[in-house]
Amino acid sequence: IKAVLTGGAMPHRLNISETIVFLITTVLFTLRCKGFMRHGADVLQIDKISLSMLEDIIHYKNSHYPSVKVLAAGVINLTNAQQYAATGVDGIVTSSVYLCGMANLGTRMKLLS
Repeated sequence: IKAVLTGGAMPHRLNISETIVFLITTVLFTLRCKGFMRHGADVLQIDKISLSMLEDIIHYKNSHYPSVKVLAAGVINLTNAQQYAATGVDGIVTSSVYLCGMANLGTRMKLLS
């Protein structure tokens, strides 16, 4: 967690009260997102959907509820973060910073005379 904060990211899902994550498929998912916006949601975290569906939701949000914030989540990493950012989301949620593996550090010692 300290490394994530030092790198400038904000940890998420540290406790159950922090976020409500919902997973529904295709058309129902989009309808559910629009419904949450209509009923006063401040922030939607949208997890594991296609870029085209995300773009549709962002377009709807921008046209009808511009104050709602949309976060993209789910299998977002260095290889696809730019594509998700290009959809116009307000933020990207990723766990990939926790899964980067161990650093391969080495040292050299030199005798100073």
